[in-house]
Amino acid sequence: MKMIHIHPTWLICFILILLCNYETMAQNNQRKRLQIVYIDHEATTPTSALIERMTQRFYDVGEFPEREALILYLSNGRKSPTAFVNLKEYATEEQLSYLTTSGLPRDTEDAYKNVLETMNNANSHDVEPLIDIDNILNLIEKFNVYNENGTINFKAIRFDFYVGPNYWLLRNNEKVIARLFALLQHGMLESEKEKVTFNVFKPADAHLDYPEGKPFGEANLNEINEKLRIMDY
Repeated sequence: MKMIHIHPTWLICFILILLCNYETMAQNNQRKRLQIVYIDHEATTPTSALIERMTQRFYDVGEFPEREALILYLSNGRKSPTAFVNLKEYATEEQLSYLTTSGLPRDTEDAYKNVLETMNNANSHDVEPLIDIDNILNLIEKFNVYNENGTINFKAIRFDFYVGPNYWLLRNNEKVIARLFALLQHGMLESEKEKVTFNVFKPADAHLDYPEGKPFGEANLNEINEKLRIMDY
């Protein structure tokens, strides 16, 4: 039987490639999937159903602390309550302290419940687009979501926007969603963009008023009208 001889250098290279692939897979497995949920609360919002939906999401994410993370944000101007789940290791103690003293509570179930109670205790909350964008970009910075080299620090990122018809009437679909879509993709590597998804949800019985084929504005920033779809909840 003829024996196959492998050059030692080739063998070493092969082992190094295997080790590199293993290390990359291990790093990817260690990284979490991040969900960022933005809520616009209007008089027509099915509040109870939405609270139930968000409560279930809290428990779903909480079951997998090594794989899932979540930021919940209720739009309410400078008093927008925010909570986060399974994200402590992504921010320094100084950053966490800043988030807390700024009125953004720590990673606790009480903080999460506070967001839902705030929504439940009022008929609606006011959206201030510029403050929303500033708050969300601030959260993204504090939790080191994006790297300067155009990559992300998570296995995947999912943005979910829960909005109503008044949001469209005030053109916040353009002022907030479209602008964030463009800002968050700026400087990102094409390969990384595939890992970031945006979803927009509206109440099933709500009608959104916008020009045909242009739900996120005439400007069509980053071709958002072709890339995002609106779903019922």
